[in-house]
Amino acid sequence: MNNRPKPLYMFLSKRLIPMKLISTSLLLICIVLCGCEATRDDTTGAMRQLISTQMGIPYEQVKPEASLKDLNFDDLDAIELILEIEDAFSITITDEEIDSLGEKGNWFSITVLDLADLVRDKHPKNE
Repeated sequence: MNNRPKPLYMFLSKRLIPMKLISTSLLLICIVLCGCEATRDDTTGAMRQLISTQMGIPYEQVKPEASLKDLNFDDLDAIELILEIEDAFSITITDEEIDSLGEKGNWFSITVLDLADLVRDKHPKNE
C-alpha cells in the first residue's frame, strides 16, 4: 500500500467536489485559494488529471514520463487535448511550441511532463 499523501488536487476532486468531469481550471483555482503556490508538481498533477479525464484512464496510470503514444492517443485525441489545455489554463499554444516539445513532426513523443512544463511556463501568473 502506498502511504504517500495524495496531492491537494486529488483530495479536492474526490472529497470536496465529487464530480467525474471536473475542470482543471477549477482545481487550480482551489489550490490558489487555499494559499498554495502552483508548483511543477501541481501543474503536472493537473495535467495528469486532465488527461485521465479525457482518455478515461485511471489517474495513477498517467505517469509524468508517459508519452501521448504510451497513453494511446490518436490524432483527434491529441488535438482535443491541446484545445482542452488552452481552455483549462487560459493560454494559447502554437504549433511551433508543440513541435519544439517532441521529435520534429511527432506529437506522440511528447510526454505529460513536457506539456505540464509548457503550461507552467506560459501561464499568465508566471509572466
